[in-house]
Amino acid sequence: MPGLQLAIDQAGAYLNLNSYINIQNFNIQFCADSGVVFNQTTNTILRDCTVQWVGGGNQNGSNIRYGDGFDVIQSGNNIIVERCIFNQCYATGPSIQPLSASMSVSNVTFRNNAILNTPQAGLMIETAGATLTNIFFYNNTIFNPGGWSNGQIWGNNFVLSGPLQYGLFHDDSGVNTVNNYQNLNNVYAGLGDSCSIRGPQVFTDWQGSGNMLLDYNLWSRADGTVPLYCASSSGGTENLSVWAAGDTPPQEVHGQIGVSPGFVAPGHLSPGAGSNMLNAGTNLYGVGVVWDYNHLPRPSSGPFTVGAIQYVGGFL
Repeated sequence: MPGLQLAIDQAGAYLNLNSYINIQNFNIQFCADSGVVFNQTTNTILRDCTVQWVGGGNQNGSNIRYGDGFDVIQSGNNIIVERCIFNQCYATGPSIQPLSASMSVSNVTFRNNAILNTPQAGLMIETAGATLTNIFFYNNTIFNPGGWSNGQIWGNNFVLSGPLQYGLFHDDSGVNTVNNYQNLNNVYAGLGDSCSIRGPQVFTDWQGSGNMLLDYNLWSRADGTVPLYCASSSGGTENLSVWAAGDTPPQEVHGQIGVSPGFVAPGHLSPGAGSNMLNAGTNLYGVGVVWDYNHLPRPSSGPFTVGAIQYVGGFL
């Protein structure tokens, strides 16, 4: 059968109890587990990789299907994920899942990544009561969280008939477990009719203690309207701009909510001339965001362009 391609029920790359490892310039696809898993790793990097068509396997016969683009599980420290494409993943793009309160994850940076067609969410953080410290999500582009697994996401006690399409999915056990979480200069575009964010308790906890900062992000549904914030796990919602302004301290003070990104053309995620992404971000050069997705330099002073690409032009 020429051209037959079969997905193996394993992760594309699985690092377990490893340190000082750099995975770079890999194309990881057609695995039924997550694309890349860092399990209890330190000083590890995923860079310039393409991770696509992953997930959907049955987790150890448990009647739970699973699979993300990238997972930090159990614990981890000093991890960088940059200039990668996560496309058509079963559940989410990158995720942090410590699994239990005895674990800790610290110093994790996601920067200049393109996260496409990931039906559950662009980024997922589930703390399970564990301690998270210094989690940075900078200048990533999340577009169209919806893909091949739409209508197929199911677990032990539920079946979802349609895509979740969250820009962010945050959840925990209802205790403050995060120290210094920054989510800046990202594009969340092509969001669905559901919600842009899930996890009301975690947001209340993180934000009330001053440990969370969402700002300079651009949020837009596929039709260009203002996304919703999922105010309860049962499905209650409110306008995202109302939520952002009403919390203490307010979030997205400099953000753009319900604004079209103005990509250069369909199928390209670069800013076009006159794009709302241009010069709309804060300068993150001093915290290591010195290149964009295309390996071109970010400015050392002055505003950044929001999203993974600094310059006008196309990729993908």
